[in-house]
Amino acid sequence: MGRRLLAYGVDIYFTKLVNTFPDGNYAVMLKKIQALLGKIESEILKASLKNLEVKISALQKDK
Repeated sequence: MGRRLLAYGVDIYFTKLVNTFPDGNYAVMLKKIQALLGKIESEILKASLKNLEVKISALQKDK
């Protein structure tokens, strides 16, 4: 239940943050996402982080 709730928070709140401030500097967040992806085992949490990574990368390409 905890991992699912954490994944939900990533999906909702971090995505909302990125959408609200699309011009922000998310380089540090991307590095942390990549580090977490190498460490965590939860597939649901990995999927949420990968989706967030894709969203941030797409915003940075648009700059």
